[in-house]
Amino acid sequence: MKNIVPLIAVILLLLGFWLICNQPSASSSSSYQNPRPVTGETKSLHTSSKMVVVPKTREILDRTIQFGLAGDDYGITKQVAVGDCFLVDQGTTALVINGGSSVSEIRIKSGPMDGQVGFVPNDFLK
Repeated sequence: MKNIVPLIAVILLLLGFWLICNQPSASSSSSYQNPRPVTGETKSLHTSSKMVVVPKTREILDRTIQFGLAGDDYGITKQVAVGDCFLVDQGTTALVINGGSSVSEIRIKSGPMDGQVGFVPNDFLK
């Protein structure tokens, strides 16, 4: 019995070492990360819904994200109704005015909201 304990300890150490060495690294993540948009690029807007909500200021974007995380469709609808946000169709083109690390300022380049300026998460830009 005394001879088997060190053997089990060695096996457990080797197993632990193998598990640590075979964990995927953060850079080999399978999720796609949209690169930071470059100022002056033309991108198209995409979300999981048919329409894209575009807040007019960074502060309104922060509030819109809070409403979205809370599942508060009424809050977002009210923002659109009072003019804090506007709606564009999926695939609408936009010029990146100021590309940030997580949020970019854009100017709409197509459709009925052509010329409007707003802020969107970079994940919306493809």
